Amino acid sequence: MSLGRHTAKGTTKPRPSTLMAEEKLREEIARGSQDPQVFCDLAEFILTAGRVEEAISLYQRALRVPLTGLQKAQVSTALGWLFYEIGRVAEALLLANDAAEALWKEAGTPEVIAWRGASEGLRAHCIFFTDEKAGADAAQLALNCLKGVMVDAPDFVNIAGVYYDAARLSNLLWHAKDTVEFCEKCLQCELREGERLQCLVVLAEALRQEEQFSEAEKVLEEAFKLVKADVAALPRLYMEMGMVKRLTNLPAEVRRFFQEALHALESHPYSSHDSHYLTQIYGNLGELYYETGRYEDAVAAFQKVLSYHPVDNVEHRSALLWLGQTYHGMRAYDDARRCYEQILNSPLALEAERASAQDGLGKVYYDQGEYENAAATFEGIIKIFPEDSSFHCNALLWMGYSYHAIGRDSQARECFEKVVASGHSSEAEISSAREGLSWLRPTPKKTLQ
Repeated sequence: MSLGRHTAKGTTKPRPSTLMAEEKLREEIARGSQDPQVFCDLAEFILTAGRVEEAISLYQRALRVPLTGLQKAQVSTALGWLFYEIGRVAEALLLANDAAEALWKEAGTPEVIAWRGASEGLRAHCIFFTDEKAGADAAQLALNCLKGVMVDAPDFVNIAGVYYDAARLSNLLWHAKDTVEFCEKCLQCELREGERLQCLVVLAEALRQEEQFSEAEKVLEEAFKLVKADVAALPRLYMEMGMVKRLTNLPAEVRRFFQEALHALESHPYSSHDSHYLTQIYGNLGELYYETGRYEDAVAAFQKVLSYHPVDNVEHRSALLWLGQTYHGMRAYDDARRCYEQILNSPLALEAERASAQDGLGKVYYDQGEYENAAATFEGIIKIFPEDSSFHCNALLWMGYSYHAIGRDSQARECFEKVVASGHSSEAEISSAREGLSWLRPTPKKTLQ
C-alpha cells in the first residue's frame, strides 16, 4: 500500500527505471496512454530525482484518465501521501477522503480492504495534526482493515505493504511493540532497497521507544547503508540516530547527528522548511545545550522553534517552557518570567503546561528572594494537583524552602515531612526534604504539667 511510492497497482515491484526508461514512459503518455500506471511509474521515477512538483502533476494527470473506483483510490492515496510528506496536509486529507469515497461501492476483496486501510491510514495521519483523539480513532479503524487482510488473506500480493501501513499506524498510536512486530513481518517479505529503508526507519523509532537502544542503533546502521535508494530519508535517519545517542548519554555524538540532520534537511528537495523536523532537531539541540550549560546556544535553538509555530501551537508553548528554564539558568530572571507568563496567560495552555510554568515562575521568585510570591505560587500548584502527581510533591518541597526562607518554620516542617512520607516522592525529593528538615529548629517537646 504505502510501502515505497504508491502505484495504481499497489504491488511490490522493481523501480520504474528498471522496467522502462523515463523516455519510454514519456513516449507512452505522448501517444495518449490512458493507463494510470504509466503516469504513476513516471511520477515515481521523477520523485527519486527530487522533482516533486513534476511528480505531483503526473499524479494529477493520472486522476484525469478513466479510472475504476479502486484505481482512483490508489492514485489518490499515492498523491495524498506525497502531499502529506511535503507538509500539504489539508490537500492530503481531501485526497484521503476521495479515496475512501471511491472504494465505498467496490466489492470487499482483500485488495480493496487493504486500500481502505491505506486510505484511512492516510486520513488518520492528517487528522492527527489537529485532533489527536479523532486521529487515533481513525487510525484504529484503518488498523482493523489491515489486520483483516493479514488474517483472511495472508498470501495477498502486497502483504508487505499491509504490514508497513499497520506499522506506521501503530507508531502513530505509540504502540511500539505492535510497530516492531509489523515491521519485522514486513522485513521478512521481498522488498526493494528503498522499501526496506523506509521500514527500517519506522522500526528504529519503535525500538527507541521500547528503550532497546543497541537494537535501534543496529537497525539505523543498516538503514544508512541503503540510503542511496532514497536520500530523502537522510534527515530522519540522522535525527533518529541523534535521539538514540542522546538517550544513551553521548552528548558529543548527539550534537554531530542532529547537526547532520539539519544539514541534510536544508539540502532536502522538498522538506527544507519542514517545521516538524526542524522543531525536533532544534528542540533536541536546545535541550542538549541546556543540559550541558551552553545557555546562549540553547536560547538560539528554542527561539528557532518559536519561529516555526504560531502562539496557539503546543510546540510554541513547549519551547517557551524550555526558554524560560534556560533564561533562569542564565539568571535572566525577567526574560524567564515573560516566558512563563505567556503560557499562564494563554487560554489554550493545558493544565500540565500551566503547572510547569507556575513551577518555573515559583523558582524564579525564590531565586530572586521573593519568597512570599514563591510560596503562593507553589501553593497554587498543590491545590490543583493530587498527591500522586509529580507536580504536587515537587511543589511541596519548594513551598517548604519558601516558608523556611520567610521564617515560617512550622509550615516548612509540615511540607518537608509530607514529602518524606509520600509514596510518590522521588528519592532526590526525599533527600532534599530531609536536608530541609535538618535546617529547622527541633520541635519543642511537650512536658507534663
